[in-house]
Amino acid sequence: MITIVLATALGIVFTLLATENSQNVTLSIIGNSITLPFFIIIAISFLAGTLVTSILSLFDWTAAAFDIKKKENSYNNVLKINDELRERVQKTDKEVLSLKQELESTKAEINKSKNTKRKEEIKNFFSRIAHPNTQPVRYSS
Repeated sequence: MITIVLATALGIVFTLLATENSQNVTLSIIGNSITLPFFIIIAISFLAGTLVTSILSLFDWTAAAFDIKKKENSYNNVLKINDELRERVQKTDKEVLSLKQELESTKAEINKSKNTKRKEEIKNFFSRIAHPNTQPVRYSS
């Protein structure tokens, strides 16, 4: 919509310039002379400016496209690193779980060993009470 409004306004301005500036003007380019109406020279100047602006915009768009591609590659690298870190965290969580299970198993073995030793001490205690002159009995685990 804005493009249509701007094109219409530009057309009106150009029409006014053409009707007000219809006298001929001599234009010299590299030793050659050309006689044209003034509004044609204005139109050529406008088109040349538009062409130069379009070319410069093309350079800007190309640079922006390269920047976007570079940022996209950087983003993809960050995603890849994130996935690798996530896998390492999962692996570490599995190791932690395994170590917790091993710790619980070791605690259970230690408690079993302590209980066996206590039972042996209790038996020896009662054995000494019942038979004061005999040696204590040693049980191997």
